[in-house]
Amino acid sequence: MADSVETTSAVMPTADLSRIAREYKWVRYTESRSGRKLHLRPACPADIDGLRAMFAHVRPDDLRHRFLTGLRQVNEDQLRDMVRDDRPDAVNFLALDRLTGDVLAAAMLAREGDGAQGEFALATRTEARAQGISWTLLEHLLEFAEVAGMTEVNSIETWDDHVALQLEREMGFAIHRDPDDATLMIATRKFGRDA
Repeated sequence: MADSVETTSAVMPTADLSRIAREYKWVRYTESRSGRKLHLRPACPADIDGLRAMFAHVRPDDLRHRFLTGLRQVNEDQLRDMVRDDRPDAVNFLALDRLTGDVLAAAMLAREGDGAQGEFALATRTEARAQGISWTLLEHLLEFAEVAGMTEVNSIETWDDHVALQLEREMGFAIHRDPDDATLMIATRKFGRDA
């Protein structure tokens, strides 16, 4: 289904995520499970208009799930942060339609703690849902996280985001309730010896 991505053995957990994505050209031309032709790659500043357009086509409930707030619209500061390609602690991957160039989904990965853990958040354009795009983009992000030296990746989900929780279960995440907030669930995927 997916074309290969050139990778190297895992790097140090403190390495710069944006630099790794650029230097190892973490780009893939592939198809989703439904056959949608995709271009997966790290975001860059030139993607701000495409990302803005994508978020303009994300349902309010999905914005709430992605940002864990009552956010109605993604602001310019948030968009600029998502397209930065110079952050050592985070990288944002995009799934673009290979025919139109439209941004269909975006997934941010950020390092936590000692650098061996990461957290991700993903959003998919409403009309692009249920086509395997989120699955394909998350799979790409997880492969990157492992090569970047992470041993664990987490996502915080609202308890009622059944679609995201089901996707994560299917991809091997363990799901448990946040001990500090009963309205949130934590999805955890471990790599390597910790898996």
